[in-house]
Amino acid sequence: LAKAEQKKAKRKLDNIAFCKAEAHECLQSLPNWIQLEAIFVLFPDPWPKTKHHKNRLIQPDFLSQLADRTATESKLYFRTDHEGYFEWTEQLLSQHSDWSIHQQARWPFEHPSYFQQMMEHYHSLIGLCKK
Repeated sequence: LAKAEQKKAKRKLDNIAFCKAEAHECLQSLPNWIQLEAIFVLFPDPWPKTKHHKNRLIQPDFLSQLADRTATESKLYFRTDHEGYFEWTEQLLSQHSDWSIHQQARWPFEHPSYFQQMMEHYHSLIGLCKK
């Protein structure tokens, strides 16, 4: 977080905030008047074993909670290097009543990170809040 805050200050970005917290708690702690317009979930822990899938961040209840905190047509940007987690997220977004997959949307601020450049491949998708 300290490094991110330094980069933020260097670039004079006043529309960014960082919070180190569990995602559900972070959403619950936000004042009600705050509505998210863009959410980035980048390379979350895939919890690859089937018995651990319940620990994945992207779950129906999390998508519902997120939809309650987003503005209309907000976007969820998801990226992973784990094919199984990508397919999981793609299925949950397409089946969720508050979300759909936005096929035509473009990934904003596309600039591969150091770690992305080291990867053979990764998968990206963009969810659109319908609420």
